[in-house]
Amino acid sequence: GNHILVSSLEHNSVMSSCLRLQEEGFEVEIIPVNKDGIVDIDVLKSMIRPTTILVSVTSVDSELGIKQPIEEIGKLLKNYDHIVFHTDASQAIGKINIDIQNADLVTIAPHKFYGLMGISILVKRKNIELKPQILGGKSTTVYRSGTPNTNLIASTAVAIEKAYKNLDERYKYVKELHDYLIDLLKQNKDVIINNNSIVVKKAKSLPYTINISVKKVKSVLFVDKLNQNGVMVSSKTSCCPIMTPSKLVYALTKDKGRASSSIRISLSYLTTSEEIDEFIKIFNKVYEEVKNGEV
Repeated sequence: GNHILVSSLEHNSVMSSCLRLQEEGFEVEIIPVNKDGIVDIDVLKSMIRPTTILVSVTSVDSELGIKQPIEEIGKLLKNYDHIVFHTDASQAIGKINIDIQNADLVTIAPHKFYGLMGISILVKRKNIELKPQILGGKSTTVYRSGTPNTNLIASTAVAIEKAYKNLDERYKYVKELHDYLIDLLKQNKDVIINNNSIVVKKAKSLPYTINISVKKVKSVLFVDKLNQNGVMVSSKTSCCPIMTPSKLVYALTKDKGRASSSIRISLSYLTTSEEIDEFIKIFNKVYEEVKNGEV
């Protein structure tokens, strides 16, 4: 087969890989999301062909933080022997309990749970054969040449152990911060919340990411001005072109204006309520400046 299905909320690392495969003759088709940002199982099922070989649906996307029903998707795809199911779990691992037993391939970025940069994790089923992307010798694995970095591997093991040790307490704390910040942001009539906070088929946005659109301003200018005032937020993921609308916000809202004015705010268990208050003070100040054309 040569048919690949990917959700419209995938990270650029997945989308760019699929574009490369498309250049090599594979057919890539985008799975739409519903109004709540969720991949509909029935729609996905209707898109499967006899030639479908790969389905990739992110566990939690990187801009809206919407959790997808990957457990149910995995169960569906078990009925198709010719399909491999991949999920990018980078925004889920270390933040929530997630069941990946129905996935065939799982990719994880440890720096998302305070591991060190420069290492990643691939979980795969034993019966799946992969072509090495870096050739040059077996070393300790047939999948990648080169000597493994023992220090990074050991530190990743420690990081993931620490992340899951207090997972529920951290989630509860961040959820309280999230709700507090949302209430403050909603006081500005020009702020639109893009996240899905409503439970839909057991899927909703995680509290670690808040995505908003601000009317009458371009997010690139707003974000730059916030950064100048010591607030580090982003308009999209760092892997996307700067001057383009958010593909993920557009996939959810079908509104180019909202996609062009979106801002991603990240929270963690290290964030304090005092920092939230300071953020809102700076946010409101910068908003007035940008809206009135003072910058």
